[in-house]
Amino acid sequence: MAWDELAKAFVSLLLITDPLGNLPLFMAVTEHCEERQRRKVFTLATFVAFAILLVFALMGAGIFHLFGVTLADLQVAGGLLLLLIAVRIVWRGIGQWKSGAKCPSSRWRVRCWQDLGR
Repeated sequence: MAWDELAKAFVSLLLITDPLGNLPLFMAVTEHCEERQRRKVFTLATFVAFAILLVFALMGAGIFHLFGVTLADLQVAGGLLLLLIAVRIVWRGIGQWKSGAKCPSSRWRVRCWQDLGR
């Protein structure tokens, strides 16, 4: 792999993960946590994100082919998800996402999935 390809891959990965854009969200979600718990949540989130990126980097084309998904399908689905999140924030406000927040735990993961279904 040439250096220019490696640089392009690194910049693309940096843009996809958007660490600076996700930092305020992470801090808001974990604001009620102790430092030790916050580090644990950060470590878990980092490993899960790395695993997902690695799986799709190695087998993404095969997975898409298996399910018959094209790049255009993925782009439309991603756009619809962003639209739904934006409409929910506009209608209900961002404050609802933080109401009654406690430190993330196994219950928090279940609650997050339930909140996404509302």
